[in-house]
Amino acid sequence: MNWTAALPRSQRLSGAWRREAPLAILRPTVRAFGRLKLERHASMIRTSSARIPAYLLAALAIYCAASLIHFIHNAEYLSDYPNLPAWLSRAKVYLAWLAISSVGATGLLLMSSGFRLAGLALIAGYAALGFAGLDHYSLAPASAHTLAMNATIVFEVTAAAVLLVMTIALLFHVSRRSAHD
Repeated sequence: MNWTAALPRSQRLSGAWRREAPLAILRPTVRAFGRLKLERHASMIRTSSARIPAYLLAALAIYCAASLIHFIHNAEYLSDYPNLPAWLSRAKVYLAWLAISSVGATGLLLMSSGFRLAGLALIAGYAALGFAGLDHYSLAPASAHTLAMNATIVFEVTAAAVLLVMTIALLFHVSRRSAHD
């Protein structure tokens, strides 16, 4: 299929598609005898619908901030947290946050590059990692934690839950739309 066939007739005739051509994403398709051919696919052209929704960016920013606040609190008050392992250090807490955040950043990068399903899957994984804050309660009950500890944990988990629900909803929407293309 010629990828321009999916464009409106007026754009095909006017040559307006040429302005969009550099933004097209090359998608591999398998041809007869297993040969791999890269072809431009109309559904992968970046358009306004391929942009990241503002509400997802807002949820990502809120969760990232909540996670950072919780990890900063963990790192700075490490000795005050009940029953944390002795091997855990301030530097390791910050490194853990960087590793976790890199999952979300990679998902965002993939999504903005046009790989929506892979990007959303990584963002969903990033959000799911936010529930690890609840592990504090497997080491000690909520009553053994200070108000600030509980607040940062609850803030992170709540923001992660909101992001996860949004991301899963978008994953279903995008995957259903991709199936119809």
